[in-house]
Amino acid sequence: GSKRAHDEEPEFHWEDYLEATQSEAVPATAFAHVERSLESGLRPGMKLEVLSEGGPSYWLAAVVTTCGPLLSLRYLGADRAADFWCDLGANEVHPLGWCAQHQRPLRPPQAVRDRHRDWEALLDRELQGAVTVPTYVLEMKGSVPIDQLQEGMKLLVLEEGNPLNGWAASVRRNVGGRLLLRYDGCEVDSWDLWLFYLSHRVRPLDAPSHGDQTYRPPQCIEKLHSLEKWKQILKDSMAQAQSYNTKILANILQPPVALREHSFQVGHKVELLHPVSRQQACPATITATLAGGRWFLVQVDDLRHPKEGAPLVRCCHAGSQSLLPAGWAQKNGLPLLPPPGYPCSSFDWEEYLRSCEAQAAPSSCFQLEEDSLGFEPGQKLEAVNVHKPNEVCVAGVERVCPPLVWLRLEPGGERLVVPLRSHQLFPVGWCASNGFPLRAPRDYQRPQPSAVTKEACSTEKGGTKDVRPGAGRSSWCPCIFLNHRCFSGPFLSKGRLAELPRQIGPGPVALVLREVLSQIISVAYKSTRVLGELQLRGPPDPKMQQQLLKAKYRGRTYRAVVETVRCSSQLEPFCRSVCAKLQCCPNLFGPRCYGDEGCPENCASLTKTRYAYQFVRKRHRRHLALRKPKQPDKEEAPPAPQQQQQLQHQQQQQQQQQQQEGASEDEDSPVECAPVRTTKAPVGRPRKRPLPSRSVSPQDSPDNNPKSQAPPVGHPDTLTSNPLEWSVADVTNFVRNTPCSYVARRLHEQEIDGQALLLLTLPMVQEFLDLQGSPAVQFCQLLERLKLAFYLQYAPKGTQ
Repeated sequence: GSKRAHDEEPEFHWEDYLEATQSEAVPATAFAHVERSLESGLRPGMKLEVLSEGGPSYWLAAVVTTCGPLLSLRYLGADRAADFWCDLGANEVHPLGWCAQHQRPLRPPQAVRDRHRDWEALLDRELQGAVTVPTYVLEMKGSVPIDQLQEGMKLLVLEEGNPLNGWAASVRRNVGGRLLLRYDGCEVDSWDLWLFYLSHRVRPLDAPSHGDQTYRPPQCIEKLHSLEKWKQILKDSMAQAQSYNTKILANILQPPVALREHSFQVGHKVELLHPVSRQQACPATITATLAGGRWFLVQVDDLRHPKEGAPLVRCCHAGSQSLLPAGWAQKNGLPLLPPPGYPCSSFDWEEYLRSCEAQAAPSSCFQLEEDSLGFEPGQKLEAVNVHKPNEVCVAGVERVCPPLVWLRLEPGGERLVVPLRSHQLFPVGWCASNGFPLRAPRDYQRPQPSAVTKEACSTEKGGTKDVRPGAGRSSWCPCIFLNHRCFSGPFLSKGRLAELPRQIGPGPVALVLREVLSQIISVAYKSTRVLGELQLRGPPDPKMQQQLLKAKYRGRTYRAVVETVRCSSQLEPFCRSVCAKLQCCPNLFGPRCYGDEGCPENCASLTKTRYAYQFVRKRHRRHLALRKPKQPDKEEAPPAPQQQQQLQHQQQQQQQQQQQEGASEDEDSPVECAPVRTTKAPVGRPRKRPLPSRSVSPQDSPDNNPKSQAPPVGHPDTLTSNPLEWSVADVTNFVRNTPCSYVARRLHEQEIDGQALLLLTLPMVQEFLDLQGSPAVQFCQLLERLKLAFYLQYAPKGTQ
């Protein structure tokens, strides 16, 4: 009958429920055990030893990003443009020190040797303080810990009342790291138990780690078989466990916080969260300390005759969050149950200690959580019904007082008090993501979608799909898609943007938008500039959510308050407004995903010219107008030497003015500038001419030609087409055929066309193309020769 009732329950949707109750979800970061279960152990910045290009030597590589078993790596000393993907299952990847152990050479690829002549010194510097990837993580092939625990595996389960004794158990089910276990030798489900894999009671099944460890079946099933039969069962289970990768199991079953020796003494009085009711505290006594100094037994005080009730004993350690100092319950509003048989109706700790001639445990013995971890009253989560461990229910936070949280299970209204770090608490959506049924509130009725919602959820024409499942809902945010092929604008790096995840969410509006904006800030050329564009100016809007965002730039961290919307109905206008501030395509990110057919704004044709012009105008404080040149004659006479000297003098004045104004310019000040007017090709000239096949080389310098009276920047070659009409591909091809070919890839990534190329200056090259020193100067010398050729051939006569 109960199963049928469950089947007839309406399908539960968290977003509808959160909107109906006007509540928010507990932040996912509050559940450290869930986050740990999904971490592969691979983090950006970790160092590895990877087979070098062409082999047979190896070289260091840093993890840039991860995607399951795939790693994006960057050779030590290499440019980010040379990043490459590596499959952990198919490539030779080793932790630091592997080459030394196996006498393998460490030698960088040729490209790194060309960039760093003294690469041995580079290697020594990087090895200092480097963090490597543990061997067991590489053996996991990029999978998360919970994927290593398969059904049927044999594990060791320690007794709740005596962790020095344990017994073999089989994994019956793995639900997101929550294991359904059955003791080996027991064929019925009466004694099955649920434990999260990070519990101190779950260990690998191998030989006892110390002399005090024993293997014996629990008392509840001890009479099912003879002693010889139990020995054979244990032998068979251990033989099967030997086939597992013990190194992986030993690491993933390691609790996050290692147990430390406690300072409790036998006879100390404490308060214990009642292990049965889970609603009150009760006086208890430390009755024994176990071998090893990490575990001790706590017995709930009972003043009645022993025959009137069995003692209630729990095994605890120094970090147990259900163990409280005497008097904690009264100070923090937790009901305290007097011991059974206590003569007075009201309980007083001082009087009780005197009557027992006992001493309360000092507060220094306790290691209690002092942070609320993000829990707030009114928030929602998913919690195990401790009285029915097979059930996970919708729950609400009623009160928070570290280290405990007061919960109300919505299906039946039961109230529980549990530690904040309990492994029986899970974030919103955990059951759905792991395929486990969630007990919904009794009075829950799924709202019927309106016609407007159905229409909004339909697939649109033009290759776009509206993926907003609840566009009108106010508290739940659908997936936010990063359409990295859209125009990235002046502030964002298109290359870094392509490395971001394609979607973020779903989840609470505030959390999803916070993550989206943080990711956008992280891929900016100057993160502080983007943070400054987004920060709140003036009084806060009560209808908006204020969030503190951070930006890191040149080793320093900057913070600013940014306003985001509260309702999902305002989501799309908000995303477009942010894109407008960043001068990028309005569809760069938002609730709509654009497929292969591209953005309807046709932004793929846009380039960085607009921003390059803004930057130049900001630095120079002058307006540049490019007018349509006149139709040239078939053979135009070169300018007179006096005109060349005058042009050289003007360029020198411009450079001096740039240096003076660039030093005092406030980089975060707002900029307004007029658009660039592009020129059209003269009549009779094709739209695009072939680019010159030979490069502008230093041999063309006037110093090598005594007859030349050109400026010292070098006599330019004759251009066969107007640089103002060059596309991004034309610019790339031109630079690739010069001694500055190393810049071609970066120019292509930043979508620099001919107009933007002519507006580049040394500060821009150093900041946005990541060029420093002599390469930057060499490239700027090439630009000067190109600009001079442009002025001499294509600039109007009045500007020469």
